[in-house]
Amino acid sequence: MILNILSALVICLSAQDKNDPGGINGNIIVAEVDSIKITAGEFYLSYEYGPAFPKKKSDSKLRYLNYMINEKLLALDGYSRGIDTSIQAVEMLSEFRNDLAAEELFKKDILSKIKIKEGGIDTAISKKNFILEIKWINAETDEKMKSYVNQIKSGISFDSLFSRQFNDTVFHDDRYMKIDRYRLERKNALLAALVDSLKPGEISLPVHTNDGWYIFKLENAVQNLISTESDYEKAKQEAINSLKKDKMDKLSDQYVNEIMIERNPVIKRNAFNFLRSYMGNLLLSEEKYAEWNLSDKLSAAIENLNNSGQQEYAQAALVEFNNGKFTVTDFITWYRNRSLYINLNKNNLKNFSVSLENLIWRMVRDRFLAGKAAERGFFNSESVLKQTKWWKDKIVSSIVRNEITKSILLENKEVDTGNSGKNSDGIEEEFTAKLLRKILSLKQNHKIKINKELLSEIEVSVENDPRAVDFYIVKEGTLIPRTPYPTIDYDWIKWE
Repeated sequence: MILNILSALVICLSAQDKNDPGGINGNIIVAEVDSIKITAGEFYLSYEYGPAFPKKKSDSKLRYLNYMINEKLLALDGYSRGIDTSIQAVEMLSEFRNDLAAEELFKKDILSKIKIKEGGIDTAISKKNFILEIKWINAETDEKMKSYVNQIKSGISFDSLFSRQFNDTVFHDDRYMKIDRYRLERKNALLAALVDSLKPGEISLPVHTNDGWYIFKLENAVQNLISTESDYEKAKQEAINSLKKDKMDKLSDQYVNEIMIERNPVIKRNAFNFLRSYMGNLLLSEEKYAEWNLSDKLSAAIENLNNSGQQEYAQAALVEFNNGKFTVTDFITWYRNRSLYINLNKNNLKNFSVSLENLIWRMVRDRFLAGKAAERGFFNSESVLKQTKWWKDKIVSSIVRNEITKSILLENKEVDTGNSGKNSDGIEEEFTAKLLRKILSLKQNHKIKINKELLSEIEVSVENDPRAVDFYIVKEGTLIPRTPYPTIDYDWIKWE
């Protein structure tokens, strides 16, 4: 898939589009932190997608809100020192704004066109509740598969051969799956059709694929029954979401492909080679950088750029398209804001080059979508403006927290060049203490007001429950990997 931008969005749509999240008007103010106002909508979405630790104890909502207030205080400190105008904050916020606007674009151009038929919903419910357990034997060569077939014919059981596969690098879960029929069909339609031809306990004939031979066994197949109306409604909503996601994935691929064809982007080889050496120097060991001869490749790229009249290499056109270009710097900026979530393949030069090229196409996709969203005016939509403000507070707050961490590391280094004997636990304790002092100081200088009556009226899914568990949702297919909405940092658990 070129794009799964709406895969996680489906999860959020019902909450995001509601005017009354948590059962009340989402625009009502639940807390004020000096000039920053926390609405019921912001609180509800942050709470629902946030970590579970505050939800395990009494006064869960107030406990969570207080951590939100702490982060808003840190944001106010950052604003007072102009951190929001720093290159880091501006670049990061720009990426989030692009993503939010692109979501609005897709909701308008794709989601609005999706219609789900009632018959399709019932079929999806049935398939989602049909649970399959599948085992398989894998053979990389024809000879190995012939050996398996002969052993089965001689009376050796499939399960015995199945167990013999396991070693230090091949584990049980590498040859087994428990999956519902709906997901199996989406992941591998051919395997789903094959499994449909088997009864529980039966094995398939050998199947040849690009990576070898397989024999599958349908270990078990169970149709779960839906016994209550609430269970049916839950299953129905899950089925609708799954059907929407499938249709959105297909339509979004078509949508992006049409944009790419219209703009006709082309990667420029000399700039690519320059960038590849730059990224190699950034990410590879000295030995691998030398082994791949990237220094000489860099020199050759620079010479070719010079011959073409390009001397500011970082501003060289990396991608050219109809009426525009993206430079090497554009890619580096894009990469810098996603580096924690991106891994280039470092196995060999070819794989490294291919994975870098794929990232460039991703950058192109992101920039084209953001540009289209800007043309359509989605950057000024109410939803984008509102959520941009939430993310701005979160970004500035996070930068202030990082400042504290860096100051502690610097202080310890200056005190004893790393020989102070402090371990990571000691550093964390010092950070927690310093952060506490800062929060207490900020509370003295900023007025805080909480509407506890309103807070009590907000309906949340989990509250005061010692068994609450964390569910991490990261929108990896979007323009920038992120949680659906800003949530409090997990590190606040140290304050419990």
